[in-house]
Formats: sequence, C-alpha cells, structure tokens
Amino acid sequence: MLVTISRTRLLCFAESLHLRCTPSLHSSRGYSKKGQDSNEINNEGSEKKRKDLLLSLPKTKLTLTLRDGAAAKREKVIQEKTGFSKLYEWQRNQKQRPEFVLHDGPPYANGLLHVGHAVNKILKDIVNRHKLLEGYRIGYCPGWDCHGLPIELKAIKQKDNAVNDLCPLTIRNRARNFAKGAIKQQKATFKRWGILGDWNTPYLTMDPKYSSCQLNVFYSLYKKGLIYQDFMPVYWSPSSRTALAESELIYNAKHVSQSLWLTFDARTIPESLVQLSEGKILKKPVKLLVWTTTPWTIPANQAICFGADIKYCCVETADTMYVCCEEFVPTLKDILASPAEVTLTFEGSELLSMTYCHPLNNEELPVYSASHVTSTKGTGLVHTAPAHGHDDFHIAIDHGLSVKSLIREDGSYSPEAGPQLANKVVGKDANETVLELLGDHVIKVEDFVHSYPYDWRTNQPVIIRASLQWFMDTSSVKETAIKCLDSVNIYPKSSQNSMLSQLESRTYWCISRQRSWGLPIPVFYCRSTGKPFITVDSVNHISKLFLEHGTDVWWKMSTEELLPESVLQKSGIKNSSGFVKGEDILDIWFDSGVSWACILQDSNEEADVYLEGLDQFGGWFLSSLLTSVALNEKPPFKSLVVHGFTVDADGKKMSKSVGNVIDPMDVVDGSKASGIPSYGADVLRWWVATSGLQSNIPIGSSILTRCNEEVFRLRKTCRFLLGNLWDFTPDKDSVSYNQLLAQDSYMLHLLHDFALKAIQLYADHRYNKVTSIVDRFISADVSSFYSSIIKDRCYCDSRDSLARRSCQTVQYNILDVLIRLLAPILPHFAEEVFQYLPKLQHQQDCNSLFKTTGHNINPEWEDLAGYHRFQPSLQIKARFNEMIGPETPSSFDVVIWASGDLYDNLKVLQPTYVSTNSALVEILQASQVSLSNQRLDSAMDDVELVTASCSLYKPDSDATEKHDYVMGVLPCQLYMCTRCRRSVAKSSALRFCSRCADVIAEDYQ
Repeated sequence: MLVTISRTRLLCFAESLHLRCTPSLHSSRGYSKKGQDSNEINNEGSEKKRKDLLLSLPKTKLTLTLRDGAAAKREKVIQEKTGFSKLYEWQRNQKQRPEFVLHDGPPYANGLLHVGHAVNKILKDIVNRHKLLEGYRIGYCPGWDCHGLPIELKAIKQKDNAVNDLCPLTIRNRARNFAKGAIKQQKATFKRWGILGDWNTPYLTMDPKYSSCQLNVFYSLYKKGLIYQDFMPVYWSPSSRTALAESELIYNAKHVSQSLWLTFDARTIPESLVQLSEGKILKKPVKLLVWTTTPWTIPANQAICFGADIKYCCVETADTMYVCCEEFVPTLKDILASPAEVTLTFEGSELLSMTYCHPLNNEELPVYSASHVTSTKGTGLVHTAPAHGHDDFHIAIDHGLSVKSLIREDGSYSPEAGPQLANKVVGKDANETVLELLGDHVIKVEDFVHSYPYDWRTNQPVIIRASLQWFMDTSSVKETAIKCLDSVNIYPKSSQNSMLSQLESRTYWCISRQRSWGLPIPVFYCRSTGKPFITVDSVNHISKLFLEHGTDVWWKMSTEELLPESVLQKSGIKNSSGFVKGEDILDIWFDSGVSWACILQDSNEEADVYLEGLDQFGGWFLSSLLTSVALNEKPPFKSLVVHGFTVDADGKKMSKSVGNVIDPMDVVDGSKASGIPSYGADVLRWWVATSGLQSNIPIGSSILTRCNEEVFRLRKTCRFLLGNLWDFTPDKDSVSYNQLLAQDSYMLHLLHDFALKAIQLYADHRYNKVTSIVDRFISADVSSFYSSIIKDRCYCDSRDSLARRSCQTVQYNILDVLIRLLAPILPHFAEEVFQYLPKLQHQQDCNSLFKTTGHNINPEWEDLAGYHRFQPSLQIKARFNEMIGPETPSSFDVVIWASGDLYDNLKVLQPTYVSTNSALVEILQASQVSLSNQRLDSAMDDVELVTASCSLYKPDSDATEKHDYVMGVLPCQLYMCTRCRRSVAKSSALRFCSRCADVIAEDYQ
C-alpha cells in the first residue's frame, strides 16, 4: 500500500515538473556532439536533468578538449602537480625495494634530438616505469657521449678559422662548450617527454672522473696483452683525417668506382707451364690480367695472388698471351674485340713460381697462392697492395713483403710515390694520373656501381690505409664472448644472429684516432726507438692529474710534468727527456664501451637491460660486451632489447633534403610550418609504443592522427568511467566479488584476462601488442559491451542500490587496473586520471600513481566457471542482434525457450519467467525477456521464431556441448518511461516505470 500511495503522489509530483523527454540512455549521455570540444560532463543541461529526474548522470572534471595545444598544456601541469622531476629521487630512497638497472647507451651531445632519440628514450622509460610500478627501485643514470668527430667538426665550424689554424686546446674548449650546450638542450627535451631518470647527476664521457676510470680500464686491458700497437691497414677517412672502426662505417649501395682491367708483364714463366704448352707460351709476351676498382693502389702493388684450385687459361691473340681464369675468357674476348683463342688450360697451382714486372717501376715481384681469390668476380688474379687491403696485408705478413704506405692522412700521395703522383688526391685526380702512367697496360676502363664504405660522420668515401695504430685483440675474447651470449636474453629473438655475426667477423678493433677532441691514449714514446712506454705508475699519475685538472692537461703540460722522474724511477729510468707524449685519442666506442666499469659499480658492473637500436650490435653492444668479457669474463647485461630505425610513412629514410623529417617536438608542441598540430608528449609516446621493436618504424601525419585518435578514445572511455564514480568511495561503497551481479563479475574476468596478457607483453617487451590489446579491450570489452549495458542502472537505479554499486565497483577496478597498465606508456594521462580517481583511505595523501605499486589484480576475478557460465548468453545476444539487424534492441521483447542444462544456465541470469531488469535483459538490451523451459507455440502471432544452438561448457569433461534453443522476437509490449527512456512502463497512463517511480518516491519521501 505504501508503494502504491507513493507512486500516486509521485505521478502528481512529476506532472507538476512538466518533464521533458530525456535522451536515450543508449547514447553517450552528457557528452557534447563535438566530443573533443566538450569540457566537464556535468554541463548545465545534464545537471538540470540530474536534479529534475534524480538521475545519476556522469560528473567529472577530466576534460576532452584538445584545441589550442590543450593536451600539451595539461601535461606540463601534471608534471608539476605530480612531481615528475622529484620521482626518481623519491624512488631511489625506497631502499627496501629490489634493484632494477637499465644502463643508458649515451646519445651524442651534438645537436637537437630527432625521432630516433624519441624512440630510444621513450622505450627505455616504458621499461623503467613498468618496473617501478612492479615495486622495483630503478637505477637509470642518463648519459651523453661527449667526445668524437661529430662534435669536433661542429665546434670547428663555429668560427671561420681553418682546421689547421686551430690548436688542440682551442678545439677542445669549443667542443666541450658545444657539448655542454647540446646536453642542456637535450636534457630539457627528454624531461618534457616525461623520461624518468637521474637528471641531476647524469654521466658524461668527458667528465674527469669518467676519464680517470677509462684510463684504468685501458691499462688493465693493456696489461693482459689485449691492447697493442701495430702497423697495419685500417679504414681511413681522408675527410676526417683519422682511422675508423667498422662500426663507424656506412655503406653507399650506389657508389661509383672507376674499374680497370690492366696487364702485368710476366718475367719468369714456370717450367711446368712451358712444358704444358709445349713451349708455345714462350713465343709471345705473357701478360697477367688483373681487374681492380682502386686504380690508385697500383703504385703500392707488391704481389699478384691466384687461387690454387681455380682453372686458368692462356688466351692467345696475334701478339700477346693473356693469363686469366677460365670463367673470365668470354668477357676477355668481348673486351679485346679481336680474334683470341684458348691455347692452354691449367690448374692455378702451376703459377706458383711465376714473377712479373711492376708496370710503373719495372720491379720484379712474386705471384702467390691465396685462399681469398675467387673466379666469380674479376679475372681470377688479384692485385695485392699490402698497405691498402686486409687480405693483402696478411699475404705480406705470410711472405715477408714490405708494406708501402704511399697515401698521407688527407688522402694524397706522399713524395715517395714519385714526382708525377706526389700530392695527387684519392677520389679526385689520383686515378687519372695512375691511368696515364700505366699507358698500354690498360685494356679497359669503366664505371662500376657497388656498395662502398663511407665515413658515417662526413658521408665521404673511406680508404684502407696502413698506419701505426692501437688495437684491441678481440679475437682472443671472441669465443668467450659468444659463449657468454648464451646467458643473455635478446629481444626480439630474431636479432640474436646479428649479434653473433658481428662477434664472429671482428678479429681486431682499432681504438686509436688522430683527432683532438677525445680522451688521450696515456702512452709515451721513446725518441730514439719509437717504442711505447706505459706502466701502472704512469697511468695512475695521469689519472690523478685528470681528476685534479681535467683531461686538457695532456696538452697543457709538458712531457716532464706528465711523466715525472718519480714515476720513471720506479721503472729504472732517470729522466723523461728521452720521451715524447702520444698524440692519439681513444675511439669514442671505447669511451662508451667501458661505461659498465665507470657507472655500474654499485650493481656488480652488470645491468639488467641494455636497450638500443639495431646498429648497436656493431657499436655499443659489441664494445661493451668485448671489454667486459675481456676483464670480467661476463657480459655487462642480462638482457638486450633492440629496436629499429625510423622511416617516413612510405618506408623511406628520412632526410632534410627530401623534406620528410618530422621533429619530435613538433609532435608535442605543434608546428605551423610542418602542419602538425600539438598532440602532446603522450601521443608521441603512444606512437613509439605502437611501433614496438620492429625493424622499420614509420612516422607521418596520418600515423600520428591515428595515434591521437586512439589516445583520445582511451581518454573518452576513462572519462565516462570516472564520471560514473562521482559519488563512489572505494572503502565504503565497494561490493565484494561474491555479491557482484553476474555481468559485473564477467567483466572483471575480462579485465583479469586482459591485464595478465598485458603484463606478460610488457615482460616480453612487445609494446606494440600492449597498445593493440589495450585498444581492443577499450573498444570491444569496455565501450561496446560493458559501458553500453550498465548505463541504465548506473544512471537510473537508486544511488546506493546493490546493482549500481556493483557496476561502480567494476568501473573503479577497470580504471584502477587500466591506468597502471597505461602508465608506462602514457604517464601524463595515467597520472591525470589518478588525480580524479576515488582513493582508498591509505592513498588519500598520495599525489602520484608511480608512488603506488602492483597492478591491483584480484585472483578471484579469474573465475573461469563464471566466464564459461556467461558464454551462452553472449551467443544468444549475437543471434538476437542478427535477427533485428540495425534496429534498436530495446524496441523488442524476447522470448526464449531452452531445456536442460542450458535452461538452468540462463535461469541464473533470469530467475523469473518474465523480467525487465534481469541480467539477461541487460545483456540483450531488450525491453523485456521471457525465459521458459516449455516449448513455444510456433504459431504465435507477430513472433518470429528461430531455432539455434549455443555451446555450453561442461567442467566434468573440460569440453563444450551444443544445446538448442528457440528464440522469438516481437515488438515491445510495454510503454516508454519518461525517466529512463526504456519501454518498461506497464501502462501508457504511467509516466514512469516501477523502478523509476520507486527511486523518485524514495528521494521524495
């Protein structure tokens, strides 16, 4: 009776309000049609509806606005409010936590950052923030590679002085200041991207303390015999005037060399060939035919090599007998364009005692067998210049040949090459001069397009040139290093072979450079013998000077000061007048490659993760591994994570000249010049994560637009969920798992399943998969499924009802888990949501999500039985949607007949025969559902009946069984409720359904 009276009074009350129809609860209530321009959910219109109809409409201060760089502005506020700059220090003070160390491969301090830097640093930050949320204490000291030619060249270009006019100290001072400026600029950008790290005390390879440590590593390797000095061919850059390591080379696939076919006159013919040819070979001049792509090396020729197992021919013309491999004969005939006949075929071993005359100086030279000679390219006879080829050099060592280096540091011939060649420059006029001097020895010249090494800094061709250099003997540690890799996890696994191939191909490492800006090699040379002098005492003394005065003392102080008598006397030497200090500096890969020894002392000189680009297999990964294995017999890393290179949207390499370069800060702050709107740092980070570790990482306007839409979709969904928690206090209002509605517990199962997958993907560094399943979870599970079915009870049920608090509990947990999984990728957004998320009592004073730990996943949520129990209703929902097509589900009533186990299963979701508010009704989104185990009358008027089947899980057999059911769909028989907009009112005379009448009556009372 009380309810009836209340409803009567309610109807009178409702009439007096002159209520207007409210929007359908199946739309995004309270959202602007221009979603991205709307602000708070509780706008004026929805607030009036809230008051008039007592609707619990969404209400939150989390905005959607993206105009005028709103995202970027919000991020700056979030960084300040949540203490981004103080987080690293805070977490370092959490001494009880286990340690996780990601060691930073230092970027060059040589200018503005590009998108490649963004990929690298953001991926590192994703790793660190994920580990931080898992309860680790992060060790991440950012570093900068401060030495090297790129910085030196930029420092030199700051003034008009020619390079030769600048003394080393001037160059070093400018380079140091340039590096400091670049570091300051880059550091600010990294912090703007939200990178967590020890920004107050980063490591710099130019710091005296770092340099001192590096000297000690150098001497330790020297003492073990792994560092030595030798005269041998190395890659040499005339444009940089220094030796280069293989890791400092890039290859130009379209390089054009001047290739040359030339002859060398045979002087001594082996007796075996005379006999094989029955003396014919002596009747005409015999010429050895050679092909080369480096004519400028002919003056340094010391031998010709052949393959002992290759078949060679004597090709006779009217006046000459040519010797070449059998495969080259057809090409030779084409080149000669005159009658030519093969008169003799023989094994290469028959050439063993032959000699020939050098075409420029008539010197008699030998012919040798060599394993590197093939018949697949060229003539099968290889011109050998020991000063300009690695294979050539080994031939010289094996046979005691002299190694003549006729090329100076700038790529020009020295006077020793003769007056006609002196000062001619390789790559300019050297080849032409050599061709002129060769005269009739040349039979053909043509351009040859091939892949050729270039200096990666100057983008100019390099040469191979013998010089006195310092080397690390990598061949001695190679096998141990390969074995050590067995204990290293490499992500992705497909990259492992790249590391192995780099190791297997590296026999030595040239670690000396002939420049000014770098760490000096701490060696002195005897004036009379040229022998190097280095002892533990001399290194300790220099190390102490570096710590006290900086590394410039090597150039500022005299040899007597750097190598005082007190040091020499320990080696039995009286004074330093007989010594001169060295002028070489260390390779920058040695600088950064020993960072494990200089930075990781507190973690046993071992990091959990090294994370860099693919190119570092031949760079920092390799130099770090080799030096660590050499001294510690273990790798300096437990895991290697390897990412690819950025390209434009079409997969092309980005180039300023092409105009396809995207500045990462344009993505963050926007740029009118490039036409890129301000997306904020989180969209940049999302793009990095979506790219993952793939070898090519495309970026372009369409890709950024897609990333922005995905992040906006996340924001929109989280805003909806937050809006529904405006009156929810977790400690007080949460519903225990066993009291949740079935559809709510099912949603938690989906959340549980999604979260565990995401956590595993984080562990496997598959960040592109993380973003993929996040987007799917948000779109399919949260937005399309769950949010759509709970709006009615969330907005219209009594605020403290179990049904409403049940779905609020789930929405709270979705947000709580989701932002923890998003936080490593989208830290600004996650922190922003965390500020608005209702807090547990113990979190009230916590201003940062990253000061909490754990993913907050309840094991109860797995509930596989509940998951399987829910599947038939979802299959029925899919069949129902097929039947009604584009029509709105709430416009229909549904009648379902089922029997046996299927009926029992559905009855859990709808205990009564007919219902307008059961779990089954909510799942189907119908007006009302009738559920029966009595067979339906197939002749029912206006009802479309279909027979279908669904799968029902049987736990006893761990299998599914097919169960048939009959479903009928008919236009809804009830009337529209003015408040909830559902067709569930029992009479057209009533403005409200019974549920809404009760809610308003309850409040009215």
